[in-house]
Amino acid sequence: TLTVVGLWAVLSAFRGGDFTIDKAVVPATTLLTEAQIRSIADVDGRPVFLVNAAEVRARLMAQPEIQSADVIVRWPNRVELRIDERRPMIEWDDAGQVWWLSADGVAFLKHGDLDNLIRVTAEEPSLDVQREALAPVIEPEALWAAGALLAQAPEVEGLQYHPEHGYGFIDPAGGWQAYFGTSGDMVLKMQLYRKIAEVLTQRGIAAEWVSVEDPSAPYYRKK
Repeated sequence: TLTVVGLWAVLSAFRGGDFTIDKAVVPATTLLTEAQIRSIADVDGRPVFLVNAAEVRARLMAQPEIQSADVIVRWPNRVELRIDERRPMIEWDDAGQVWWLSADGVAFLKHGDLDNLIRVTAEEPSLDVQREALAPVIEPEALWAAGALLAQAPEVEGLQYHPEHGYGFIDPAGGWQAYFGTSGDMVLKMQLYRKIAEVLTQRGIAAEWVSVEDPSAPYYRKK
């Protein structure tokens, strides 16, 4: 009798809607839409007692846009998804493929348009994009170096990236190419660069490029 009653209770739960999740509750997000998050979680329409919170969280955390996720199952038929997304820091055009990079070096595809992103353009593929979606594609220190450099050059809209010379830009006044590498004290490098640019301008020297990649050995090349 107990077995029959138990089976009847289980069948009733499956057939009835009392324990069926209608839609997972998702907070407002910026990168992924509510529909995308619910699709990844894959709990809508399922009986609540068949939801494995750990598995749902693992599916969410496998997405590079998601920094952290919590899955809360509440009886009789409610699942709440608490999502923290990665914050894009750099918009990186990698030889035509545009990525958004977070401060930890994780890359994900561009989602619409955001203001206040550092923009970097590389003519050659430069990011180490692997099959592992959560693996950093560039050292985080190199990303912070780009931010520090651009903060010292408000007249420049974006940076270029060269695999050998690192970050750079076309000087708006001198018209030459400037290179700064990808590490080190960007404030010091910019101060040194400004002094070199001032001397070149005063002497009327037409330069092709100026490098302060190594601040102990800066150099310039004439046209």
